[in-house]
Amino acid sequence: MKTSVFTSERRSSKGRHRTLNDEELAAFCGELAVLMSSGLDLIESLKTFTGGKTRRVFQTGVSAIIYAVERGAPLSAAMGDSAIGLPELVIETLRVGETSGQLVPILEQLEAHYDRRSCQKNKLIQIMIYPAIVLVMTLAVTRYLVNRVLPSLINTLSELNLSMTAGTRMLISLNGAMANVLLAAAVVFAVIGILHKVLPEGWGLRVRLDHLLLETPVFGQMRRLENWAAYLDMLVLALNSGVDLITALTVSARPVANAYFKVQLSRLSEMAGRGVGLAEGFAQTGLLDEGGERLIKVGEKSGALLPMLKKAGTRYRKQYDRRFARMSSVMEPALIVIVGVLVGCVVVSFISLLYTIYGGYAAMM
Repeated sequence: MKTSVFTSERRSSKGRHRTLNDEELAAFCGELAVLMSSGLDLIESLKTFTGGKTRRVFQTGVSAIIYAVERGAPLSAAMGDSAIGLPELVIETLRVGETSGQLVPILEQLEAHYDRRSCQKNKLIQIMIYPAIVLVMTLAVTRYLVNRVLPSLINTLSELNLSMTAGTRMLISLNGAMANVLLAAAVVFAVIGILHKVLPEGWGLRVRLDHLLLETPVFGQMRRLENWAAYLDMLVLALNSGVDLITALTVSARPVANAYFKVQLSRLSEMAGRGVGLAEGFAQTGLLDEGGERLIKVGEKSGALLPMLKKAGTRYRKQYDRRFARMSSVMEPALIVIVGVLVGCVVVSFISLLYTIYGGYAAMM
């Protein structure tokens, strides 16, 4: 028997290997939306993905989805149980679309979301690939020079009864400190990324880690804006489908990727049940800025809550896009400056050492 989208047991593909990247997810959702809008039913539309040159794992997963849908399972539940490893955002968004009867618009919305994410990732890769390669090579060469070449030069200075100048010692120390800081930062970011992937959302360490990520100066603010835009879009969609506010608040918090953000949003349905206004509830999370809070307050007072929620979501998305554009434009020159400073320290310090040694040999002749 078909269960309600909002009361059925929550199925998640979390922990399974993700078969599709963002670009492939956008293509899958977009093609499925086109096929369904052209008049094909859901099963016939899905069957078009089981042939051709698509990967075997993907074809097997789609076949499992078709099998489940043919036996009465909702599309979201079938996708959550499949081996494709679809993100929770896709599954939960489809649940809302099934309830509202707006599955095609939901698929188009998912296509736009993942296409946008794919474009941003590709842009970041294009920006960072060259400076990152140069930075890694510079660090490797610096390590080799400091650990292998520098001791030999220092021994030569000792044999000549000479010592390094204060400026040379300072440059070598600065170069070593910068290299150590960059390596330590890379290790810290790698550990944080791994923990974020492997720790369950309910663990206190994961919640504290995600809270720390939200408090970082640049990336934390961008993460807040991205989460608010996605959450408000989902909330507007749920309310448009005709469900009550408490259920819409509960459903909209499910796909949120940040565990701390999700914990704070999960309190909203309880506060709404106690009669707390939506704007006041958002303010109590400590995550909403004054502009968003003001829009929601105006919406509650004027009776135009849905348009104001939609406007707030659009506002956060535009802010995120502007910050991303600024960050991406600054990141490449910043990395090049760091590389330049490292290279400059290495070149000047070692030339200074060689010049001192040359002077020592010249004095002996």
